[in-house]
Amino acid sequence: LTRHNLTGYTDEIASLIRGASYVAVDCEFTGLGLARKNTRASNIEDRYVALRELVSTHALVAIGLSIFSQQPTKGERATTYSVCNIQLLLSCMRDYTVSPESMRFLIDNGYDLNRLVRDGIPYQPADSLSPSSTAPPLADTAASLRHLMGTLITAGRPLIVHNGWLDLLFLYHSFHAPLPAKLGSFVADMCEMFPAGVWDTKYTADYIAREPASFLALLFRKSEREQERRRLATASTQSYIQCLTYMPTPRRRLSSTDATARTNLSSQPANAQQGRAIYCEQYASHGHCPLGRQCPLSHSLDIILDAQEQRGRSRRDGSSKQPSSNAQEVNDAHEEESGPKRKRGRRGGKRRRVDGGDLAKAVDALSVHSQPAKESDKQAAPSAEPISSAELTGYHAAYFDAYMTGFLHAAQRLTQQEAGDTDETQLRAALGDRLYLIGKNMPLQLRQSAFARTSDGHRQRMQEL
Repeated sequence: LTRHNLTGYTDEIASLIRGASYVAVDCEFTGLGLARKNTRASNIEDRYVALRELVSTHALVAIGLSIFSQQPTKGERATTYSVCNIQLLLSCMRDYTVSPESMRFLIDNGYDLNRLVRDGIPYQPADSLSPSSTAPPLADTAASLRHLMGTLITAGRPLIVHNGWLDLLFLYHSFHAPLPAKLGSFVADMCEMFPAGVWDTKYTADYIAREPASFLALLFRKSEREQERRRLATASTQSYIQCLTYMPTPRRRLSSTDATARTNLSSQPANAQQGRAIYCEQYASHGHCPLGRQCPLSHSLDIILDAQEQRGRSRRDGSSKQPSSNAQEVNDAHEEESGPKRKRGRRGGKRRRVDGGDLAKAVDALSVHSQPAKESDKQAAPSAEPISSAELTGYHAAYFDAYMTGFLHAAQRLTQQEAGDTDETQLRAALGDRLYLIGKNMPLQLRQSAFARTSDGHRQRMQEL
């Protein structure tokens, strides 16, 4: 969605949010502040102060929303969600800092920076709003965006993120209120803003599931494959997740290289050639490779997962013959320093699409790749035909990261329910209200302290809502 068509969608999207089971969100911004002092400080108060400064000097360029609504079932194995995927292209209307690394990342993944300025939805951060801050032609669009972000709060739905502390800080600063000076006040504000909880899928992957690698793309693909196996096991009584998306997703040409990397889950798991394929251990562990697109080793998620599963089967069978571990090749190809962990693990990865139906009906208006909106496109209605989750493209955009986060959360909920936590209170106690912290062995707990007060800016904004 852009400044040209947002107002036509606002009411419908707000209605979907209010009726959702939960909403997953992902943000793209102009910098991560990796070189800034204290953004990875061991003291969490110091880290918050540094991140607060980072957020105040950088800007959002896109927000992805994935709105999950569970559908009623009658004794079926499938837990079915209808999903509305939305990408909001943004343009900050005040000066901000740009990180060269972040800009390269955005450009490498298809963002047209000229279009961000030309078609992005204008917004003013909450600490710079004034009656004359927005020019009259943009007032309706800016107000629609602020209303939509406010609906995330007033709807009272669970909010789902993946490694989402920085996302929450940007959203708070951009659309809610100035970030409070103290971490305790921020936590107290978040508890009031999201009474149904904030759920971080990276926390669950690291602390509950104990996944060996927890970057989003790998977790999503691993979960997607597991749900497909459950679906195909017709003699099984295991439940599985099924998602139907009602918003169009952008088309992308699939190269011959991509096609060979796809895994058809209805066939045998991994052929011998894939099992022996050399993949990048650095990327498989962290979702980041310092060589990026120049890496000679495979970044295909399916090849990585096929090889890991084959090694697991070999260990269970007691076989002494193991597939190649790739360790020596990786040590020769990479520096010892792993580099920063990535939320998405997407840079330099081979893109992948699961076999699915024709995406010719997909509307590019929601994609950052699409052309400027024509007059006839400005009030276009969402697609009425559901698209199965198998048809979603492995596409680098905030909305697809949000979808992956929401899908992963659905699978994590199902796993926790199978472990015995069947009601929402038990699920939240096990998985909710904890944010993953990079470099720490404990999460940030979103529980209001008796010694912390909500901030003045937050209380004023809540009165407005």
